[in-house]
Amino acid sequence: MNFQIKCKNNLSYTLIEILIALFFIVVLSYLILGSFLNFLKSTLYSRLSLQILSALEDELEIIRVLNYEDVGIIDGWPRGKLTREKIVNYQGLDIKINYYIRNIDNPADGILGGNPNDSAPADYKLVELEGECLNCSIKIKKQTLTTIIAPKNVESSTKNGSLFIQVINASGQAISEANIQVINNATSPPIIINDLTNNQGMLQLIDIPTGTNVYQITVTKEGYSVDKTYLPGANENPNPIIPHQTVIEQSLTTVTFQIDRLANLDLKAINNFCEGINNLNLRLTGQKLIGTNPDIIKNIITTSTNSQGDQKLKLEWDNYLYEILNNEYILAGYNSSSPLVILPGLNYYLRLNIASSLGNSLLVSVLDNENNPLNEAEIELSKSNFEKILYTKTENIFHNNWLNNYSEISQNININKEGLTLKNINSVYPTGTDEWLISKTIDLGTSSNVELLSLKWEPINQPPQTEVKFQIAVNNDNTTWNFIGPDGTNNSYFNNSPSSLTNIPKNKRYLRYKIYLKTENENLTPLINEISLRFTSDCLANGQVLFSNLPLGVYNLLIKKNGFQIFTTSTNIQNRFKEIKVNLQPE
Repeated sequence: MNFQIKCKNNLSYTLIEILIALFFIVVLSYLILGSFLNFLKSTLYSRLSLQILSALEDELEIIRVLNYEDVGIIDGWPRGKLTREKIVNYQGLDIKINYYIRNIDNPADGILGGNPNDSAPADYKLVELEGECLNCSIKIKKQTLTTIIAPKNVESSTKNGSLFIQVINASGQAISEANIQVINNATSPPIIINDLTNNQGMLQLIDIPTGTNVYQITVTKEGYSVDKTYLPGANENPNPIIPHQTVIEQSLTTVTFQIDRLANLDLKAINNFCEGINNLNLRLTGQKLIGTNPDIIKNIITTSTNSQGDQKLKLEWDNYLYEILNNEYILAGYNSSSPLVILPGLNYYLRLNIASSLGNSLLVSVLDNENNPLNEAEIELSKSNFEKILYTKTENIFHNNWLNNYSEISQNININKEGLTLKNINSVYPTGTDEWLISKTIDLGTSSNVELLSLKWEPINQPPQTEVKFQIAVNNDNTTWNFIGPDGTNNSYFNNSPSSLTNIPKNKRYLRYKIYLKTENENLTPLINEISLRFTSDCLANGQVLFSNLPLGVYNLLIKKNGFQIFTTSTNIQNRFKEIKVNLQPE
């Protein structure tokens, strides 16, 4: 249907043409309005910036009429009658003004320690004012004004010295606008200097009082690490690498500090079923030193996880060893080995798999020759009267007690301390029918890369004329339970121990098993006293497995993986926790 609007001049327009015209009018109006608003914002920004600069100019005029010896900071250096900061109201704007005043060595008459040497390096004063609006309707960049104040009289030699402070990052590049605090408590009143590094990452303190180990320096910058000096001879750090600085008469002292952007570490502590470990106490110990003889470590962080097993940390670049402080827990795997290498400004994720501490434990990490983790490597640990086989990145679920620990049960199943049997009714067992028990739901914690691997039960050998068999059901809704056997239907059963479960649907979070017991002899019953389900998932650590509850002693370790050479060694279990890393070589 074609709608038309007719006008007196015989022109006609379709409704679509009118809508298109209106659309372009709206877009054009929006662009014009946006440009106008940006113009108003730019105009307002310029006006407010000029007001801040005008306030700074007024302050500079006040400073210019001061006596030269009064141009300085109260309790700072050079000393004077000015405060470090103040707030002024200028035409309705609250403006915070920071004062930076520095002695400057003019190279025209030589420099301190140069040729020629300048014995009076404080040639003039550099005054820098920085203004920040506290109540502006839009965010205004800090404005800065700088001027030079020169003395009226000829300069004269002093008994002072100079201190140059260099700040660099981890790569050795200069850090500008780093905050420098310098404190000298040996003078009366104490000297307190708060200043910034220049574009070369340098703060030059010229013509300052002398003293031995009297200048305490702290270097900071928002989002960066901290570096500072330490008092020599103190109990906590008797031999600091960077001591409080010494300034000698008519001499130059130089000192270099390193700071860099902090890195972000997201820490996650879970068990092998992706459940967060609440209140796990951890200590991260860096390798940087701030003192020697004895070694004093700079970075030691103690932290704990929240109720979800998480923690977020800001870390200085360093190599960190991490350790678990809770006696009830042991490390069962990780996604990044210790030490954890942290570089400036990057984001890191550390996931720790945590297990209950059961006796002495051995964590085995299996890698290829390029340090990539190898999953499902078979690891046999043995000694006299002990043998156990586990597989990397797999977990075993053991059930050996079904008392009040099932979801459904048929009437002729008996549960006792020995396990599961048929009921003995009037001294005979029911024959010819399948009696059954369905487990409670087993939550694997994730559906990501979940694969059931095998099912095993004990005892393997059953009395003649008796039968044990299993079916498995899996899902992601914890509601729909379709029990199946090896052929994927409910008409087949797993009846050999161990049985492969690799045909069971993958990437399912929830599972239940169904045990069937049957006898053809009324005097005999089958017996199940333990079952184990082996699986893998993304909750498990790659290339690792934990042996727990180990008696002390020397063990034989044998590792096998298809496509790799067999590895054998011996290991002595002497402590609560030990880790072995093995690199397998290709065949």
